Amino acid sequence: MNTKDSLGDRMKSYESAYRIKLPIRMPIIIRIDGCHFHTYTKNCKKPVDENVIYCMNQTAEYLCRNIQNCQIAYVQSDEISLLLNNYQTLKASSWFDNQVQKMTSVSAGMASAVFTSLSGRIFGGPVEIATFDSRVFVLPKEEVCNYFIWRQQDATRNSVQMLARSLYKHEDCNNKNTSQLQELCFQKGINWNYCPPSDKRGRCIVKTKKVKTGIQPTTGIEFTAERSEWIVDNIIPIFSEDRSYIEKLI
Repeated sequence: MNTKDSLGDRMKSYESAYRIKLPIRMPIIIRIDGCHFHTYTKNCKKPVDENVIYCMNQTAEYLCRNIQNCQIAYVQSDEISLLLNNYQTLKASSWFDNQVQKMTSVSAGMASAVFTSLSGRIFGGPVEIATFDSRVFVLPKEEVCNYFIWRQQDATRNSVQMLARSLYKHEDCNNKNTSQLQELCFQKGINWNYCPPSDKRGRCIVKTKKVKTGIQPTTGIEFTAERSEWIVDNIIPIFSEDRSYIEKLI
């Protein structure tokens, strides 16, 4: 009996007991959230800090470029929602073979590392360590757009609350709905409806095709090439009114 192999096999069996996989050929959502970001950003500009937005956008773009089968990222507040589609072809493979532990740990680690590396832009000095958590799950195709509608509705509520809390004391905003908070803002001469769309309903990282020109170094002949790039869309629609924005990616 090989004791060494027996011990290794036994240890691996403990690991394998928790090696959970998502079902194949279904839309996957990865939602990544900042941990304790209320404290992390307590000294940032309110209600919106453009440096935080920049770091969130750059983090989301990095995730889109480096997570296999990613179709879009929706960004609001300190959260990023990614849609993965791994059934475009019969031979399409899944990111980390749909292993939940690897998908959650790696996506959270990627977001934490990228945001931390950019954080000097926020704080004007050395980087401040940022931590993100992650969850992954599958949805029926019919529910994917509804998921993004839900997150966008949350973004809208957050936007109104953040604006009101930047103008009033915390206790003045307690137990008030979004309509009442908007009225408080209006009394200060600020109409929430006139805020930029990205502040009100979030933004998306989307893939677009761009035509680039260049010169062949050996022949000197000019050529054109179509390339895909991830860009920030700051003027996204209200998903409940334009479902095609998400559904075309499912």
